[in-house]
Amino acid sequence: MELSGNVNNLSGDAAIAFLREQEAIRRARSKRRWITVGAVLLALLVLMVGCGVAVGAAASGGTAPTATSAPTAPAASSPAPAAPAPVEPSAAPTAPAGTYGPGTYRLGNDIAPGDYVTDGPTGPAGFATWSRLSNTSGDYTAVIATGIVEGHTVITVSANDAAVQFTGPATWRVA
Repeated sequence: MELSGNVNNLSGDAAIAFLREQEAIRRARSKRRWITVGAVLLALLVLMVGCGVAVGAAASGGTAPTATSAPTAPAASSPAPAAPAPVEPSAAPTAPAGTYGPGTYRLGNDIAPGDYVTDGPTGPAGFATWSRLSNTSGDYTAVIATGIVEGHTVITVSANDAAVQFTGPATWRVA
């Protein structure tokens, strides 16, 4: 049976078969769309949890302890040493004055409320994000809003935010 795409030229049974085929194709496409949407939502959830973990590490840390003498290897029977306290992320050392690189910035201490702009990620990684935080506890519920930077991006940091976090190779400045 050859179908020309015109249902009007088909007999009753052939038309029904054709329409059922078209409906099956439509359902398969719809299912693929939902799988794609689910994958995107899962990726955003993982990103938000990762931001929360990073903020938690920054909030609980401080600075790493400094050694006054050369470290010695632990004895074979002693337990493994505890990991050093995480260092709070801060602006990239290469960021010019008045700009903000990857890191977590507390409002009132490190950054002021207002609009911030970036021209997008640079370098081979090309992936950057921003997050506005209600606190620096590291809990994922602290994320007020978050987004992926894809080129020129402007965000508004509210006076009610506790902190803002930038990740990736993007440089932010006051808009």
